[in-house]
Amino acid sequence: ISFFFLSLCLLISYFYWSKNLEMSHLLAANADLVFKKKQFWRLITSLFVHADLKHLLSNSMMLGFLCYFVASFYNKLTLSFLFIFGGAITNALCLLFYPAHVYLVGASGVIFLLWGFWLVLFMGIETRYGLISRTIRAVGVFLILLVPTSYSPQTSYLAHYMGFFIGMLGGIMYYFIFKDRILAYEKWSFKFSFDDELDPKLWEES
Repeated sequence: ISFFFLSLCLLISYFYWSKNLEMSHLLAANADLVFKKKQFWRLITSLFVHADLKHLLSNSMMLGFLCYFVASFYNKLTLSFLFIFGGAITNALCLLFYPAHVYLVGASGVIFLLWGFWLVLFMGIETRYGLISRTIRAVGVFLILLVPTSYSPQTSYLAHYMGFFIGMLGGIMYYFIFKDRILAYEKWSFKFSFDDELDPKLWEES
């Protein structure tokens, strides 16, 4: 599914770059087109549109990495819902703060959203680490990977951190909706590991 989303980014970005195609002007989002003209599909298509090849490549590696891990651990449906629905909400909220004719494009908001989702669930699930240890690890990842080292006026930092916030909310909701299943798996894993250590046959075979 990582390949699927990356392919969509490439394909839709190509349509956007090809100004001679009729649909190229229907993809990016700004507040005027979305809210006044009610072209709500732009909240989704703009997630896949990138300004140029450099912009696309800069997002692709991290996006592919996160899509793979979220789909592997929490299933493809969860990833798709976060990408499409969460990304669209992130774009809509960001456009409320921008001038009406400023365009918003790119998947970086989704990248931060997936990080927010992942880190919240890491804090809730990885109880083999103490709370302080989990907090240090999560904050470390945030500071190293999600805090910019330089400023670019063309970058929407609002989309980044709005996405991260939406992702955190999504992670909290996911945890409480599936809490019983998560905790049941945690207890099963602990019992399995504990029994393995006591079984002499397993020690003899290893």
